[in-house]
Amino acid sequence: MSENDREPQGEGRRPSLSDWFEKPFFEKVWQAQVWTGTREDQFVTLYGETHKTLKSNVADWLRKNKPARFWNARASEENSAYHCYAYSDGSNLPYPGCIEGTLDEGWFHRVGDFEHAVDYPDRLVSLESAIHDFVNHALVVRRGPDYEHLSPFFDQPFRVRDARTVRRETDEQRLNEMLYRGWRILAIEYEAEVLPGDRVGGKKAVFVLGHREEDAI
Repeated sequence: MSENDREPQGEGRRPSLSDWFEKPFFEKVWQAQVWTGTREDQFVTLYGETHKTLKSNVADWLRKNKPARFWNARASEENSAYHCYAYSDGSNLPYPGCIEGTLDEGWFHRVGDFEHAVDYPDRLVSLESAIHDFVNHALVVRRGPDYEHLSPFFDQPFRVRDARTVRRETDEQRLNEMLYRGWRILAIEYEAEVLPGDRVGGKKAVFVLGHREEDAI
């Protein structure tokens, strides 16, 4: 490593995330809601100082409270995917009208509303597998009340070596949601779209994104 590649020390060094957290402790930087109840009529707001701790706090809450049904948002809210998780006792549907017939005993998941579903939902192994899927793929992360205290850190120019998590995204709505919660575009790649019959269509943009936090959502 050359001298130019070394991080500056002292006053000239750029602050890291840990530097900001060594100041007043900010535990509500990010937040997410878990909706429960018979008709998604109840919710709890949970917080974390990082995406990783937010995921852990949500998972701990679900393990402790063990709701029979939970959602990542209300159906009326705009987000890239509305996820439902529900437990069936094997004799009753998770709630009336979800599909014809009954479900086997166990946990089920679907993207969209169970009540208006016409296809069979995805089967999950257990509550723990439902929790794992929820916090890693369904959680709707928003800025929490402490975010403004750390905005100077998140608003710094983003360098490739600052990325602790890297992902690729093609969906425009999900891309906008990710940018809102701290992701930054590192590069744009283009790949050919494959049409029915293995025909090659136009080019599709693939955004390579990076985040300053490890295990970011």
